[in-house]
Amino acid sequence: MKFRSGTPNASGFGWRGGGGSSSNAFSFVPDPRLSGLELKLDSAERLPESLQQIRNVMMSTHHGIEDFGFRTQEEWAEGIDRFIRDARLSGGLIAGISLLVGGIGIMNIMLASISERVREIGIRKSVGAATSDIFIQILAEAVVIAVLGGLAGLAASFGLVRMLSSFSPTDNEPIVTFTAMLVAFGFSVVVGILAGIFPAVKAARLNPIQALRYE
Repeated sequence: MKFRSGTPNASGFGWRGGGGSSSNAFSFVPDPRLSGLELKLDSAERLPESLQQIRNVMMSTHHGIEDFGFRTQEEWAEGIDRFIRDARLSGGLIAGISLLVGGIGIMNIMLASISERVREIGIRKSVGAATSDIFIQILAEAVVIAVLGGLAGLAASFGLVRMLSSFSPTDNEPIVTFTAMLVAFGFSVVVGILAGIFPAVKAARLNPIQALRYE
């Protein structure tokens, strides 16, 4: 591999290496203005050997001081993959916390609704409404709230993505897939069902006589 001094450009000075013979002869011209070297190998299999040879040359020209480092495309790719994994994990945690808070909110709304409709539930049970009827009614109301919240969230996320697309480069335009929207909506429905079970059970177990006397 043979190195040659780079020429000035918009980002400063750089060195670019071209493919060479297996002997990998090096030619180094010190230039204090240079802060980076760009190297290109003819084969990725020779990367470890080439890096070691480059390090030997750099140590020689820097008088034994290792004040430099190497960054390869493999390391960049690993860094990007690691960033994507971390972003997905963070997004999953945020989504989980949001679902938990939303579920607690739905449960509180249904409990408050039941406390305001105790006499109504007592009247329904006194005229023949079964325990399962009350349970299904309260659970259905909780699911409806979750469905409406899920649809609002899908609309908001789709609008946000469309807004980001107008500012993002064409190659990196964010997209929302139908599968992702379906999964998100499904989680909303599941949260509504889980959050509505406890209020539904509480309403279904109300004693009709005590419910009629409730003020």
